[in-house]
Amino acid sequence: MATIAPAVPNRLIDLSPTIKEHYETYFKAVFDGGVLDEKSRSAAALAAAMALNNQSVIRSFLTAAKQVGLTNDDLGQVAAIVDLVRTEAHQRAFEVQQPKASKSCC
Repeated sequence: MATIAPAVPNRLIDLSPTIKEHYETYFKAVFDGGVLDEKSRSAAALAAAMALNNQSVIRSFLTAAKQVGLTNDDLGQVAAIVDLVRTEAHQRAFEVQQPKASKSCC
């Protein structure tokens, strides 16, 4: 799935070849290996991009997701999950906490 280059602001990481090499090794291990299959990794990456609401990253991961075989139904479910999690988090952030009743008399 590593069809997407590691995103590093302004590629400043390139200033340190050693760090860059370690970063790229880590990137490949995350996106090309692990216990998740390629479609699951792609869905997870797309969901994270959607949660961050970064349009350029979403477009990149959406393209990669389609390349590995995620269907429109798959993509719709990923979007729905992100939306529901976001909604739930938003609702919890605005819940008014009720003071707990004190068991002491005075």
